Amino acid sequence: MVVPPGVFYRRGDGGSAVPMQWSEVREQMLFTEERRRRATLFRILLSSFAAMADRLLSYPGPDAVFESLDRFDTSAFSALFADVAPLLPSDPFLFDRLLEVSLAANRINVGLDCAVTLGKKSGLWGEEIRGNARTVGQYCRECEQLLTDALGGKAN
Repeated sequence: MVVPPGVFYRRGDGGSAVPMQWSEVREQMLFTEERRRRATLFRILLSSFAAMADRLLSYPGPDAVFESLDRFDTSAFSALFADVAPLLPSDPFLFDRLLEVSLAANRINVGLDCAVTLGKKSGLWGEEIRGNARTVGQYCRECEQLLTDALGGKAN
């Protein structure tokens, strides 16, 4: 906004400054607020993934993880990540970590579902699930710190 006239401008053809209509300003502000809300939801989801991973790791042994009823909502994670990605700093490390969170969470879901469905509750599968849970927990906490540094505040 340029003060004193109180006019907002947008980029026009050839890079020229074009005054914005009131409705355009309002639309941009609402759009920005919606994206911030989604970023907060994404950060809450990251925190919940870390907590779920910690719960899986709290079971007393590799076979005990099969008692978990928790499943990671990787579809919500992917949808929110797509919404908030333009707000995030262009950091390959952050994006790699977020991708691995989703993949490891999905591997946990598949492992738990297969073990229950097929009745294959072996210590080897349990250790694989626990390894993925460690990855999810660690990477979620790393990503939350990176998001706090980039966007400020905390999710919860």
